[in-house]
Amino acid sequence: MNGLWGPALAWPTTWENELRRLFDLPLPTLFGTARARTAPWPPLNVWVHEHGLVVHVLLPGVDADSLDVTVQEQVLRLSGERKQPELPEGATVHMSERPYGKFVRSLRLPFPIATDAVKASYTGGVLRIELPRHEQDKPRRIKINTQGEGA
Repeated sequence: MNGLWGPALAWPTTWENELRRLFDLPLPTLFGTARARTAPWPPLNVWVHEHGLVVHVLLPGVDADSLDVTVQEQVLRLSGERKQPELPEGATVHMSERPYGKFVRSLRLPFPIATDAVKASYTGGVLRIELPRHEQDKPRRIKINTQGEGA
């Protein structure tokens, strides 16, 4: 956008970028600094393939018995709790970067899931959820019939 109006038309984008940069700066709090925006917790990775989805959720320090995984109307819902460790008597927290407490994550799924075939396993602080695509939604190869060589 060159010319007379180029800088004026670019201004909202620049202004928006500056606001985003400003709100990403640490904000002072009573007990130190905190980020204005934090990543959702727990973090997860999702892979899609022709047979369904695989979700890995990083949950170190979370007891498997506190986890609840449900799928309803193409939404995966994960909830649980990471309990804060008890401090020895007389100890105070010097620094704490790990989140504690109850959490809920929901993820809209890109296609219908065969909910009766969902599998979940929890090993080494990683929850793995396998969500197979519903049979009716799987891609299907269509055979093409020919009427002969010249057709």
